[in-house]
Amino acid sequence: MADTKKPRATPAARASKKTEVAHRRGQVATMALAYVPQNQIAQQLGVSTATISNDLAAIRDDWRDEAKADVQAALMRDVQSLDRLESQMWVQLSQTTDPDVRVKTATVILRCKERRAKYLGFDRPELIDVVITDDRIAAEIVVLRERLGYEDRPALEA
Repeated sequence: MADTKKPRATPAARASKKTEVAHRRGQVATMALAYVPQNQIAQQLGVSTATISNDLAAIRDDWRDEAKADVQAALMRDVQSLDRLESQMWVQLSQTTDPDVRVKTATVILRCKERRAKYLGFDRPELIDVVITDDRIAAEIVVLRERLGYEDRPALEA
């Protein structure tokens, strides 16, 4: 029985393919940003429109990941800055006996802690799942009609 398995590509062939795809995606991104239609991009690069569509999806995913990483890096820089400021304030607090300076310094420390908690998501509001059924709405309408004195008037039909 003959072996019908496709031979595996060599590491060099795989690397070459990745380089080719990366180069093509760079071209696709440039053309897409210039508002060149996908079918024209496909024609110019000699690939199918499905390939261009897949490339654009991969490019968007890469850009999204890069943007998230950039935001995360900026966030961490801000948190580190807050850490340094808070450390300085603790030193200042330990070295002063002036009540006004101590209050101002403690306020800065507290603000650093609050900002850090906000950056890191420790103070996110808890989400509450609210389910409202048609029966609940109908019951609320009856109660409101009674409170507003509409119990003698006929209800509007939906």
